[in-house]
Amino acid sequence: MKAIKRTVSVLLSLMLVLGMVTMGISVASAAENTITYTSNIGAQGTKTYVPGTDKQVTVTYNLKTSTPIINVQAVVTFDPAVLKLADGQTAATVCPNIPGATVNLTKSGRVPFAASDFAGGYDFSAGGAFVTVIFDIIGSGNTTVNLAVDTLTGTTALSANDVPVVIAEELQEGAAITPTAEAEVSGESGVSMDTFIYSRGVNLKGKIGFQFIFYANPEGYDASTLNVSIQGPHDDQNINKAYSQMQSAGKMGGKPVRTAAYFLMASYLTQPVTITVSQGSEVIATETLNVCDFASATIEANPNDNKVPLLKAMLNYGAYSQIYTNKFTDNLANKHIDSTLAPVTADMIQATPNSPATHPDVSALGLSLYQEGVELGSQNAINYYYRVDDETKFGSASATIDSKAATFNYVTKMGKKRLMLLKVADIAAKDMDSVHTIAFSNGKTYNVSILSYLKTKLASDSSDICTAMYWYYAAAKEYFS
Repeated sequence: MKAIKRTVSVLLSLMLVLGMVTMGISVASAAENTITYTSNIGAQGTKTYVPGTDKQVTVTYNLKTSTPIINVQAVVTFDPAVLKLADGQTAATVCPNIPGATVNLTKSGRVPFAASDFAGGYDFSAGGAFVTVIFDIIGSGNTTVNLAVDTLTGTTALSANDVPVVIAEELQEGAAITPTAEAEVSGESGVSMDTFIYSRGVNLKGKIGFQFIFYANPEGYDASTLNVSIQGPHDDQNINKAYSQMQSAGKMGGKPVRTAAYFLMASYLTQPVTITVSQGSEVIATETLNVCDFASATIEANPNDNKVPLLKAMLNYGAYSQIYTNKFTDNLANKHIDSTLAPVTADMIQATPNSPATHPDVSALGLSLYQEGVELGSQNAINYYYRVDDETKFGSASATIDSKAATFNYVTKMGKKRLMLLKVADIAAKDMDSVHTIAFSNGKTYNVSILSYLKTKLASDSSDICTAMYWYYAAAKEYFS
């Protein structure tokens, strides 16, 4: 049989509508952003969304053709920092009109799919969804969803020997496949989180994280019947309690308010934090945000605000912490800003030297120093790890930090010896130059600061993480002075 040489022109219409959950967001991050939808075989379009307000977006590429489709290979790509595949999707939901399609829903930023049917083909004669993907909106900023069709084969002769391969870019006017346009609203609806939250902010005074101010008596609700949940990447920061158990914070805007916070390690600034208000088993309102996008939106909305240098330095510090600890490096906290780090040398740092210059001998306590270093936490710390060489001597050992009793915490065992941690904790960014005194029960003392530690490190190593930490300190010092 002679092969049919029919060029099949494929134009896909796109439907993209935002699910409106009208969730609350601060003024700084309430600006609309744009999702641009594209395809190599379809027209371009845009849709606006409000970060923190719009919860989901469904992107559907529709297809209508009288020509049976017998072979497909394509991929939908997106920015995983802004969009996340919503739970519960399957091959059948993503390709509802292509039974038996193979769809990979495990890739980051990509949904590849493929299918072939040489027996009966896939019938789009009445039109329908070619591919449809539901995204949770987890970030902010202008972004793009793209459908790239590598192979789309159509034929009027359903025989494997008579199938021309039609590459998507080979489009011709007036061919067998014609475009269609449809629209529908997707996503969930709910109560605005602004009913419950008076304001949201990034904590700049000490720890890195969110500070939420809730109305003590949200309009239209009995606060005594409500629960609030704040969930994020750190279990020790998660909150799940009665609404009325949140800490009272006086009045704001003439109304009584309560406060709650969620703090994050520096390398977790791109990770989502979800607030949920519920009544019994019913979820009333929910909102997801992250420090990176929230701070970036604040910078974009108020570029001349005097806290912008500190926000940028914090985002750079978070990003270089991610690189140093190898966490979420495909989604860096400084992705929305100029991430250039001005160089820092040891000579630039004015810091009181550690005294004595090296850690004192603590063998009389049954200890030997194993390692010292700076912790990249929500609030920074200086960590000292000791091996216990003599359990008897260590049994009566003690120490103070800035005249307050300190605790040696068990970490692990190294062979038969225990490893203990002594932490100079909760050092805010602006206080990295503060000198802290460790006094041991054998009469030895050690005066230390983070800035002195950075100076020592930079004298031998032009470390990006030390440089980023220094500029974070410098910006905080400037802002709070």
